[in-house]
Amino acid sequence: MRNGLYRVWLSGPQGRETGAMVFKDGVIFAADRVYAYNGTYQECAGRLTAEVTCTRLLADQLAINLPDMDTITIKVTGAANGEIAQLKGTIDNMPGVVLSYEIAFLGEV
Repeated sequence: MRNGLYRVWLSGPQGRETGAMVFKDGVIFAADRVYAYNGTYQECAGRLTAEVTCTRLLADQLAINLPDMDTITIKVTGAANGEIAQLKGTIDNMPGVVLSYEIAFLGEV
């Protein structure tokens, strides 16, 4: 992915959420209304893989698609072309749950 700011749409079993994400030199920073995210990514031959740790911002907030936990790790993989990506995410302690991410480039940071 290009270094920059991205819009992200997360779809899961309970609905859809939106957030913002920054890709910079192999590192991801992101936020939505419930969680702050940080992790690392690699891109090779049009495929992106990432591991992201999600930390709940407020104890009383509940996410639509994530478990009621303060910290969660999501493993993500899928097609990416530098400005857009279609990704799938899984959570180790939630077998069978697949999250879908659509990511679109907004601008350089």
